[in-house]
Amino acid sequence: LQIYNRMNTEDKNRVADSTINFIDNRLVFVTRELGDVEQGIEDFRQRNQLTDISAQGKILLENTSDYFKELSTTSTGVCPLSWLLNRSSIAWMKKINL
Repeated sequence: LQIYNRMNTEDKNRVADSTINFIDNRLVFVTRELGDVEQGIEDFRQRNQLTDISAQGKILLENTSDYFKELSTTSTGVCPLSWLLNRSSIAWMKKINL
C-alpha cells in the first residue's frame, strides 16, 4: 500500500511538472505573439495616421472645458461693458434731447 501511494504521488507530481512546463512554454509563445500583434496595430495606426480615440476624447473634453472657462470670463466682462454702453447712450440721447 505504501509503494502504491508513493508511486501514485510521484505520478501526480510528474503530471503537475509536465503541466507547468507546458503552460510556461505557451506563455512565452503567447507573450511573443501578443507583442507582435500590438506592434502591428501601432504600425497600422502610424501608416494610416490614426489616433487613439480615448486620447482624442480626453483632449476634446479638456479643450471644451477651457472654452467654457474662457466664455464665462468673457461673459462676465461683457455684461458691465454693455451696461456702461447703454448708460452712455442714454446720457448722450438726453444730452441731444432725443
